[in-house]
Amino acid sequence: MTNQVSGVVEVITGPNKGGYYSIKVGGVWHGIGKMPPAFQKGAQVSFNAYLKDGQYSTVKGPIAVVDAPPPTKADTSPPAPRHPVDQAKDNYWRNKEKGDAAKDARISFFAAYERALGFVQLAIANGAFPKVEKAKPADKLDVLRAFVLEVTNELVALSSGEKAARPAATNGSGDVHQELKKLDQPPEEWE
Repeated sequence: MTNQVSGVVEVITGPNKGGYYSIKVGGVWHGIGKMPPAFQKGAQVSFNAYLKDGQYSTVKGPIAVVDAPPPTKADTSPPAPRHPVDQAKDNYWRNKEKGDAAKDARISFFAAYERALGFVQLAIANGAFPKVEKAKPADKLDVLRAFVLEVTNELVALSSGEKAARPAATNGSGDVHQELKKLDQPPEEWE
């Protein structure tokens, strides 16, 4: 059984968690479905409503706007400031995105570093560093460290499309070619 309802829209809410909108007319709430209303608070409306499940008033059919009020200054003003909780959530997600970008860069670097270590191990196993094998342990470390960092940076650059900055080596120059040139020179104690 439907009832004809007419009156001024007192409140408009929605969408709720389910995506439904509601209006309050004559002190009674009426569900209007998932489409946002084409009118604003204060509009004079007329519609048919029925009790769903014997307790919830639901609009059946279209909602006719009988006499739309002229726009007021409040209607043309900028929207009210957002609730502080909403702003805090936005700030949280904005900061999380920045943190994720930094974390993704670190993950990419360390993945490239692991692959570079594997590549260097393969190169050593296949004799690609004959000069390094004859060098002192400290010199070997400088050359291998520089080579691992160079391969890492090349892999990062390939994956990101931009050249990564070369991290400074803790010992030595950090440049594979300079470290290999050192091995061509006789050690200081030989001179």
